[in-house]
Amino acid sequence: MKRAALILWSVCLVSAVLPAAEQEWYKYWDDAMKAKAEGRWGDVVENLRIAIRKEPEPKRNKKIHSNIRIDYFPYYWLAEAYYNQGKYEAAEEYIGLSESWKEILGDEDFRHKLADLKSAVGSARDRQAQARPTVPAPLDPEMQHKLAEGEERLRSGDLNGARHLWRQVQSDALARQDSTTAAEAERRLKELADDEQALSEAQRLFGAEKYDEALAELQKIKRLHGAAQEMRQRVSAASIEQKTERRVFRERLQEIQDLLSQKKYGQALALLRGIAERQGTQPEVGVLRQRLLGRMLEEAQTRLESGELEAADGLCRLLEDGGATVPAVSALRERIAAAQEWRQAQSLLNAKRYQQAKPLLYHLREDPRFGADAVQHLDDIRQAENRLAQRTGEIEQMITAQDFETAETALNALAQDYPGAGTIAGLQQSLRQGRAESGRLAVEEYLKEGLRLFFREGDYHKATFYFDTYLEKGTRRDLALFFRAMSQIYLQYLEGDKNSDFLEKARRDIAQISPSFEPPRRWIAGKALKKFDEWRGADQPADE
Repeated sequence: MKRAALILWSVCLVSAVLPAAEQEWYKYWDDAMKAKAEGRWGDVVENLRIAIRKEPEPKRNKKIHSNIRIDYFPYYWLAEAYYNQGKYEAAEEYIGLSESWKEILGDEDFRHKLADLKSAVGSARDRQAQARPTVPAPLDPEMQHKLAEGEERLRSGDLNGARHLWRQVQSDALARQDSTTAAEAERRLKELADDEQALSEAQRLFGAEKYDEALAELQKIKRLHGAAQEMRQRVSAASIEQKTERRVFRERLQEIQDLLSQKKYGQALALLRGIAERQGTQPEVGVLRQRLLGRMLEEAQTRLESGELEAADGLCRLLEDGGATVPAVSALRERIAAAQEWRQAQSLLNAKRYQQAKPLLYHLREDPRFGADAVQHLDDIRQAENRLAQRTGEIEQMITAQDFETAETALNALAQDYPGAGTIAGLQQSLRQGRAESGRLAVEEYLKEGLRLFFREGDYHKATFYFDTYLEKGTRRDLALFFRAMSQIYLQYLEGDKNSDFLEKARRDIAQISPSFEPPRRWIAGKALKKFDEWRGADQPADE
């Protein structure tokens, strides 16, 4: 209703901006439409006849000014005005004139309305002919006054009051044997009953949002009254709104079709979701949704076959977001996941990281696409592991025999062939320990090994041994003293032995460190650093 009122208000403003030549005929058309909305059929006839005289050519979507257009069908509305006045012959004449204009008959809604009006006029003329007596007798003035009073009540909306008066007139006329007045009262009562039935049906159709059918029912009403007029205005406004929504709906469907042809599936799906929230019951929505999901599934399969796994996976997520739960989507996701695992397994195999690749290959053994290759790779890995075990044993024997140079060369080659093997680190540690124990480890290696044991292993006893050995010949004394002191402080607090001399040894080490030395503080316990700062700043070591 608000939208219809806004349209009518906008149209009323046109006269303020129209050129004088157009304003002259359009003013009468505008006045006629206002009178029609209020049921003033005499004013409709008068204004339309003048408008036709000034602008005789009807036209669909007639341009008035700038972007303002109207459907200019004056002959049709003149026919309807005559029909509502009971002037059926004149109504038929203007219906015929409307039918003679072929251009406007291209409007489907107009053709239906014209056919309905033509049928209503024909039916009214038939009823008029049947009700007209061969020799009409004059109505009794008193009865005629009551009949007119009933009309007044009807126009004011008092349908029951009008019915009561006409029944009283009918009863009095029959008592007086006045068949003419009785027949007239009966005709009006019947028309009123028919009007009420038509209004009730129109209300039902309005509730079902069948606005065109509701307007057709309202067109049957002969004795126009307030309720019928109000209902007609409501239905007309709702019909305009519904047609606007249908037009927008068709435009949105076409937009989705265009996005689909451009393979912009995400945008199409989002737009379709918005339409479904408002008009999900429309069959076109369901059909288009199935088509969209089907195309997305086909595209995902194509991307998978071409190796575009990320794109295929993204389309599957869109399908699931769109509500697709068909088994085909689940099966496609499984195929994509298997292809991603196969790609990852190949990458690990190329990097010779066999241990990480093995779980993926075991999982892919049953896949028809990758199973045979996965089994072959697993067999190759088993052979490689056997070679690794054999070479590991050989290097261990070299270390035991203190053939450290040969062992280091073999170990470096093994690390290149098996970069991800867990045994490599153990062999490297065994080689360093063997060299250290045999006295063949380079001086700087003692410091490195001590730091490794301190940070990575947390073996502070062994780390202290390496720092002791380094301090015999090494040059980075401040650093070695600092970490030997830290190791001793850690041992004191970890072992909790108050009688041990770890702290005293740590104090002595710190006392030997150069004043200019700035220790590394990252990853060192705050409690140990606090002791370091406290002892270093004291002139004499503080008692524990």
